[in-house]
Amino acid sequence: MRFLLILVMLWSGPVGAQVPTDALATAQRAATKAYVANAMSLRNELAAMRGEIEALRGMVAMVQEPAQRGALMAQVNAVSHRLSRMNNAGIFTTSVPPAPMTGPDPASSASLSRLENSLRAANFREDKLRVIRESVKTHAFSTKQVRTIVSHLSFGADRVEAIAAIYPRLTDPENAHGLYELLSSRTDREALEKRLSP
Repeated sequence: MRFLLILVMLWSGPVGAQVPTDALATAQRAATKAYVANAMSLRNELAAMRGEIEALRGMVAMVQEPAQRGALMAQVNAVSHRLSRMNNAGIFTTSVPPAPMTGPDPASSASLSRLENSLRAANFREDKLRVIRESVKTHAFSTKQVRTIVSHLSFGADRVEAIAAIYPRLTDPENAHGLYELLSSRTDREALEKRLSP
């Protein structure tokens, strides 16, 4: 339990958010490695407990005296009860917890509104793109929010630049395919595809 608390403290909270990305990734890998090692140790303990139960049951079958048989059955029941309690507590769960989202926080509606005001105030396309690039440093965006942001850009090339800048910070990358609809020309869609491909 204490181990999981340490993981939660490591992966969340203001301290984790201030750690440089490389250090955070290293810490996450180390925490995941430790979690897996602990899970494997628990799995071995579970196997040993099951083996102990089976050995005790074998002994019970060989013992003829009722007092000894009762004592062995008590041991079998105690180990079985301990194993049941541990299973019910989820101690033997071996799945690795998902890594938290690192980087900027998702943009609130107030943040998006301020961003839109800044985009309206920017007179030149380079200024609009600069505003978008700066906002990506501190916020993540949904594809719906990207639609709103990109609607402030007139040129397809600028839209490609904006989408490419925001793409790594999408909160719902499973909906990224809809971003191509924001580009009217085939050339712009192909340019975006090239920018987003690994």
